Amino acid sequence: MREEPANSNYLKPVLTVLLVSLAVRLYLIPLPGHFVDMGHFVRWAKAATEGGIAFVYALTSADYPPGIFYILKPIGFMYQKFISPTFEDTMLLRMLLKLPAVAADLATALMLFFFLRKWKSEKVAFAAMTFYALNPAIMYVSAYWGQLDAVNTFFMFAAIIFLMNKHVEMSWAMFTLSALIKMHALVIAPVLLFVSIKNYPAKRLLKAGILSLLIIMIAFSPFLLNSRMHHVKNVYAKAVGSYPYISVNAFNLWWLFQPPEVQKMQSYYFDGKRDDQAVLGGITCRHLGLLLLGLFASCILLLLRRNSDTFMIAFAAFSMTFAYFMLPTQMHERYLFPMFAFFSVFHHKNKYWFMMYAILTLTFFLNLQILQFNDPRSQLLTEIMSVPHGILYVSVSVAVANTIMFGLFLAFIITKLFGRSDKSYIENEYNSLQFHP
Repeated sequence: MREEPANSNYLKPVLTVLLVSLAVRLYLIPLPGHFVDMGHFVRWAKAATEGGIAFVYALTSADYPPGIFYILKPIGFMYQKFISPTFEDTMLLRMLLKLPAVAADLATALMLFFFLRKWKSEKVAFAAMTFYALNPAIMYVSAYWGQLDAVNTFFMFAAIIFLMNKHVEMSWAMFTLSALIKMHALVIAPVLLFVSIKNYPAKRLLKAGILSLLIIMIAFSPFLLNSRMHHVKNVYAKAVGSYPYISVNAFNLWWLFQPPEVQKMQSYYFDGKRDDQAVLGGITCRHLGLLLLGLFASCILLLLRRNSDTFMIAFAAFSMTFAYFMLPTQMHERYLFPMFAFFSVFHHKNKYWFMMYAILTLTFFLNLQILQFNDPRSQLLTEIMSVPHGILYVSVSVAVANTIMFGLFLAFIITKLFGRSDKSYIENEYNSLQFHP
């Protein structure tokens, strides 16, 4: 049962938190951000505005799915029409390009509040929303860095929320939108697919499939009409292999195997260890990473087979996004971002989950900060990193901490999966973590 009845006592606190988090983000967005990523978004917005969405791939080196162009083009159109007809690369333009991520952060926090308010209590919902909205790593990626992971995360989170509320058609619609923006959304596909097939009749699954197909056709229509679908196919075909390195600045398990020069940030990741070289017979690091992720996904699906209630769906999504950052090669530093939304659904359940949430927030933030250290415009952590081998010590320490957190989490999964096989035991073990309307 719910811990307390819903009421309006939290209306003012919720608005206060959202306004404070917005104010912090508005303070950060004038800052330069990640010069490479922001430069890409400026060029893609210009190409989408002047040449059309179908020609962005031909006019630029864009390697994202086409959904992101539908976000950038309206901004580019308004900027060119009302501010700069020549589409000058200005600070104002870069600020505008950060706004979708800022809005998505706040929308995700609000969605988290309403979901937990329904299933738990306003107190729990407010706390979870606050910790997410004011999470420094989340704010840093969206408002300072300028990346659009928040938009993709919003649709991924919405897909899981709709699934937990038994709206499978809308769940697949949201998932499709997220996959059209960034392909990392595919990591939750096994969860959606398994739960959908397990819990819903063929008629509803057919409706979900038709809705998803309709969204895809609309998104791809400019490319189809202009005979440019080969560009879209190339983006998806090259998704695995575009960055053939064991880690692309992600301080995960694979970072521990990078050469010291890369760990010190004295060399770029492309000077590090490649993931397409055989390490055991014909098996490469890439194969090994994908195999580990596949085995982990199998364990999560076994848990869902035993218990696919509301909590387990959120738990499974959290598990897959966490494992996606830790196990495969080619991971970027930002790919831990979606995990925090799913973790926010249940980290309040006991002090150990919340401690893990806090530690991963710190390690994620440090990962992002250290990567910006070589940017001459960034002075953050300069004093700490000025000590001899400071970057090496911190980057490796962060990777070790992340690996320990994942190891402890994996031990929890294995215990729940193989400690006892009877369904009643699993249900009893998760009983304190259940949601009851």
